[in-house]
Amino acid sequence: MSGWIRSHADSLQLAVVLPVALLLASCGLWTNSEHMLARAQKARAEGDLQAALVELRTLLRKDPQMFEARAALGEVSLEMGDVANATRELELARNSSLPLERVAPPLARAYLAGQRPADALALLDSVPNVSAVASLSALRGTSLLALNRAAEARQAFETAIRIDPKSVDALLGLASAVAVDDVAAVARQQRGDVDVALLKFFVRVELFASAQQLRCAASSRCICAR
Repeated sequence: MSGWIRSHADSLQLAVVLPVALLLASCGLWTNSEHMLARAQKARAEGDLQAALVELRTLLRKDPQMFEARAALGEVSLEMGDVANATRELELARNSSLPLERVAPPLARAYLAGQRPADALALLDSVPNVSAVASLSALRGTSLLALNRAAEARQAFETAIRIDPKSVDALLGLASAVAVDDVAAVARQQRGDVDVALLKFFVRVELFASAQQLRCAASSRCICAR
């Protein structure tokens, strides 16, 4: 008799709990990880980086093994200027099951933003067929240029342009590599006392400002200096 009562009690509990669970799910209160990631990606695409950040952090507290969300959190953090957190999240994503090709570009950008060009270059050189992808070749060129290896940087940018002739990063990087070398050569010919390192710095600052203006023109999320 007690078994019959227990069985019917369990059936009654299931009959009550299941509709409530379905109602909660339909209301979005039990949102799965994929839905939360999609919401974060949508917020990011719309330029609401803070909302994307909150969504991704909430998701990772719920599901720490959602490595795509961790990579996305690193990217959003980098876009918000938080280089340290971006680097940490992307390094965690790198050590996960995600393909290296997915994590290498944003992590290399984070290394460059953190003044770690040697780490960026080592990372990019570990990617198979790095020279076959325009964005990776351009990042490799940027890393080489930051390491004062202008000739190699020029080759990397030219490779990127052959793949994607409209790559803004590659075009500006090539201009920078050529300008740095040309300005230094002219300075040495005209005045031996010219500080070549300082000249290179000013060339890069000028080209960086031009790059920002071009990127602003191509992105509605960028806030340009007026």
